[in-house]
Amino acid sequence: MSSASADRRRLALALVLALSGVGDALGGLWAVFDWKGVSAFMAGSIPDWDAVGRAARRGVEDAALRQLWANLGTALVALGATQLVAAWWVRGGRAEGLALARLVGAALVLAGLLMAGPGGQVSSLGTEAARGALILGLAAWATSGGEITRDAPEGPKRRG
Repeated sequence: MSSASADRRRLALALVLALSGVGDALGGLWAVFDWKGVSAFMAGSIPDWDAVGRAARRGVEDAALRQLWANLGTALVALGATQLVAAWWVRGGRAEGLALARLVGAALVLAGLLMAGPGGQVSSLGTEAARGALILGLAAWATSGGEITRDAPEGPKRRG
């Protein structure tokens, strides 16, 4: 694979990570500061989120829902920041970025499966899980050519 081809592949992965990261970070901030607005939007946009919309409209346990949305929102901000760091590192050609991209992709697939299964939100297979699979696929594509031989930094040197 040529250097230009490797650069294009890393750029594609970095762009997807950056877009995903910005989306998660902004969505997380929205959830923290306007949980009722997020609840209404999600319930109106995604069919299996209607229970969230009903709970927010009824005003039952507003304090608990606000707290849950704040927890979800801050986790999304952290995930978004992680994806932005991975994008920066991938674009810079650092192997750590590819390792972090794989971790983010796998975590998103797992999150989508858990939300769809025990959480009952099947739509998460088409959002989180699909986004994670895309990131994993792009990470594999970005390294398909043999230019990158090591995906993680070396550990501490052994004595002896």
